[in-house]
Amino acid sequence: MKIRTLLGLAAVGGVAYAHQKRGGEWTLDGIKDTVRSLFSDAQHKVRDLAGQAKDQIRERDLGSELGSRSTGYGVGGKDVTGYNR
Repeated sequence: MKIRTLLGLAAVGGVAYAHQKRGGEWTLDGIKDTVRSLFSDAQHKVRDLAGQAKDQIRERDLGSELGSRSTGYGVGGKDVTGYNR
C-alpha cells in the first residue's frame, strides 16, 4: 500500500472518529461542520504556537541585546541576505 493511500485512510478515519465523538449527524452537512471545526481548531493551535515562538524570539533578542553592547556588535543591523534580524 502506498504511503499516500495510508495517509488518506488515516485522515478519513480521523474525521470519522472526531465526528462520532462530537455526536454530529451522519449527513453531508454534519460531516462538513466537523471538518470545518477540525480545521479551525488546527488554525487556532498554530496561531498559539506562532505567538509563543515570537515571544521566545523577543526574549532571546532582549537577552542578546544586553550582551552585544559590551562586545560592540549591534543587534539591529542587517545580515548578508539583506533581511533584518
